Amino acid sequence: MNRKRMQKAKSILATTSLPVKEVAELVGYPDTNHFAKAFRKESSFSPTEYRLQARHLP
Repeated sequence: MNRKRMQKAKSILATTSLPVKEVAELVGYPDTNHFAKAFRKESSFSPTEYRLQARHLP
């Protein structure tokens, strides 16, 4: 279940400019800090780092 949440979060981060707080809420994490820790555990990047990296990919 967490993997699906993180896949959705990755998609949102890569394709929108929504604040990380809103992305966290959209995927079911009311606490942004908890979301960021879970996201880093899954992807080795913070949500902001992931967004920057995703935007530089072709």
